[in-house]
Amino acid sequence: MPTVLITGCDTGLGREFAHQYAAAGWSVLATYRDLSTRLADPTMRHFALDVTDFAQFAALKSQLEGTPIDLLL
Repeated sequence: MPTVLITGCDTGLGREFAHQYAAAGWSVLATYRDLSTRLADPTMRHFALDVTDFAQFAALKSQLEGTPIDLLL
């Protein structure tokens, strides 16, 4: 199953992309500035990520170490 990492799943396009890719059978790695807004979808993996915070990028990299990503949105 292909894997997609989607940024900005709090609202808007990121949130809709997460819904659509999960429905299409992709493994979804969803990131949020605020994890309290995460989607209630147990098939997705949820991560905190503010794209302006380099420390959060390092933390996400550690969490995803060894996980192949086919698409980044």
